Amino acid sequence: MSRFSFSRPVLELSFVACVIADASYVIPISKVREITQPMRLTRVPEAPQAILGAVDHRGEVVPIVDLGFQVTGRITDDPRRKWILLRNADRTLGIVVRQVFEVFRTPEVEVRMAPEMGGSMGYSTREVVRYDGAMAFVLDVDSVFQLALRGPPVSALSLDAPRGAS
Repeated sequence: MSRFSFSRPVLELSFVACVIADASYVIPISKVREITQPMRLTRVPEAPQAILGAVDHRGEVVPIVDLGFQVTGRITDDPRRKWILLRNADRTLGIVVRQVFEVFRTPEVEVRMAPEMGGSMGYSTREVVRYDGAMAFVLDVDSVFQLALRGPPVSALSLDAPRGAS
């Protein structure tokens, strides 16, 4: 009588690896609509400081949020910066990242809980994954959409920081 060993298939997840401020982040590819070069922005009156403006992209008005500003109080102006357009059920939102590296896959079992850090950046990371020999934070896309809708806590912003130009 022979013995058969059945194993469950390994579910893999795909992420976009990038840098926001000085930290490594990954974004689930299922939440990414597009990666694009920065475009000319239109200011949004009375928007939170982290919202740089909005663009008309493929017929949709897309707000652009600089998450690095949340952390550093400075507009992300790295020459390698890109915009990652995120999607949820009915909206698109762009985020500014310092650099995009690649799309990669990792087994679902490699996604782990992030440590509690008590930050007040207005967006959060609940999970981490190993990327390029180090730990990268999984960006909580839903919290980024919440940031765009309500703005960050005032304590997270430097009120004297310039909003940047475009």
